[in-house]
Amino acid sequence: MSYSLEEIEQGYCQIDGGAVYECYFPKTRQYWNGWAMPAGLTPQSLVDFVIQALGGQKTEQDYELCLEILTSIRPHQYGDLTIYGVGDGLIWDECDAQGETK
Repeated sequence: MSYSLEEIEQGYCQIDGGAVYECYFPKTRQYWNGWAMPAGLTPQSLVDFVIQALGGQKTEQDYELCLEILTSIRPHQYGDLTIYGVGDGLIWDECDAQGETK
């Protein structure tokens, strides 16, 4: 989904209480089965996420999930701001910078 710069705001997200990623959320939150749906990760958070997602993968199923995630990444440009949408269906929680869920 596409938003205008005025429709998004900076926030933080994580998966399963793991690493915290800086992201942008729509100001009018949308949820998928009760889970947060960030509009996209910042460039540094995208790098951190990819490193985390690919680390420790050992099975064919793990590789397939990694490939699915990597091929789903889409850049979104808002003036000077570029964020990266990462895979639909991931189980994101909205949290604060310290990882406390909202």
